[in-house]
Amino acid sequence: MRPNRLWIFALALVVTGLVACVFDDKADSSAWLDQSKVPAGIGSEKLVIAEVPLVTARIGTDSLPFWVGSTGNIGSALGSTQELFFEMLVLDSLSLPWLQEHAGARADLMLTLDSTFYNYFSQGDSLPFYDALTVKVGWSLESDLTTEQSDSLYTLPDTTWHRTLLNLIRKEVTWADSSYPLVLSLDGAASSVLISLPPALQVALQQAQGAFRLQLHLKFDGAQRIYRFQASSSTRGGAPKLLIHADTLNYAGLIDSSDFLNRVAQVGFNTEACPDCLVLHGGIRESLNVEIPGDSIWAALKRALGDSLLATSQIDSLYTDQIVVQASIDFPSDVDSHNNELGYPVPVRASSLLDSISAAGVVGGMIAELSRFDTTDIRANGYPNLLFFPERDTLSVQVTYGVRYWLQSARLGSRIRATLRLGPPVLSPKDPELQSSFSSHSRWDLGNPDSLRVRVQVWLTEKR
Repeated sequence: MRPNRLWIFALALVVTGLVACVFDDKADSSAWLDQSKVPAGIGSEKLVIAEVPLVTARIGTDSLPFWVGSTGNIGSALGSTQELFFEMLVLDSLSLPWLQEHAGARADLMLTLDSTFYNYFSQGDSLPFYDALTVKVGWSLESDLTTEQSDSLYTLPDTTWHRTLLNLIRKEVTWADSSYPLVLSLDGAASSVLISLPPALQVALQQAQGAFRLQLHLKFDGAQRIYRFQASSSTRGGAPKLLIHADTLNYAGLIDSSDFLNRVAQVGFNTEACPDCLVLHGGIRESLNVEIPGDSIWAALKRALGDSLLATSQIDSLYTDQIVVQASIDFPSDVDSHNNELGYPVPVRASSLLDSISAAGVVGGMIAELSRFDTTDIRANGYPNLLFFPERDTLSVQVTYGVRYWLQSARLGSRIRATLRLGPPVLSPKDPELQSSFSSHSRWDLGNPDSLRVRVQVWLTEKR
């Protein structure tokens, strides 16, 4: 922390021009101002505080497995890795003796590339793949299940299953591992890959009786990219299957994936060599949690606005005469394309942690920030909250809810805290309507947290 902080104040009176920077049009701004008891046209003051050190800045990674929808990701890229879990429930194992009756018969896990993704992003992550890696397969098999056990497993909530998977990861239950080299050869978006199941599992499947439950844990060690496979049983022909076959003959009664595959889960890990460094990853469940020094911001506001920060009355003792119209935190951006999997700009999204002040103490609650952008400015300059956008060397994240609430309750101990996450890529940074629903793996390195400085911007106006 620097011995003498440099606070730069830029006070500018903006009449209705500011509103155009915050809202899409005057109707939106007037409605908001009216609901907030702020007279339209009263004008607002902009306060800029530069070189603000953070009270705290840390990375949080959620390593709990989560439900996978239509696409499952597996592999490694940009300091993070993804693994997949499969649960398969078979109520009738009559097909399995076929493994014993035919020479060379085996059971493989068949995965199919997510053609929607690869067709869409053919330029950013093009086929074909001819990648050498090591496949690691972990498994757990429970056979001869009763009807009650089968029904219980079939209706087991996803969240409960995800928690049990942690026991499998930590080896707290019986879990067998096997690994072998594989050259992943995929030459088209409809390509499939067969993952050979471990020999011990092949034997166990042959001996399985009645209904059984098979759980698989799949990892690609040595992978240099993320692979995306179809993971939903609603995508007939493409969902994961347990393929029972011989070299020249497939079992005619192969169980359909919609009856066989119960669910797929995914888990992501931070694999940075420096786990305590301030590096935020996109594509896994990770967040950057920051706290802005409220006392310093309050002092800056006090110097700039003076007595207007005083309460209007004893009854209104929690509130100031000022209300926050908009607030943002500006961070150094990253334009290095090597930290971005798909080559498209990635938005940074914020949620604010609001301290609920009561007689019982301070209780936090998270609220997603609803950012408002000027569409005219977007078309001219692009979104202000984008990483990997060459036209901006800083990015601005709106934290209006958090700063507005803090200003009204700062004297009771509330703090300015925000959680930042990386969103899906923006396909056109200057088009307000065009965004992607695909996840993108990316890496935002903010350096040493002790030396990180941000800029805080606050737009204020007086209450009625």
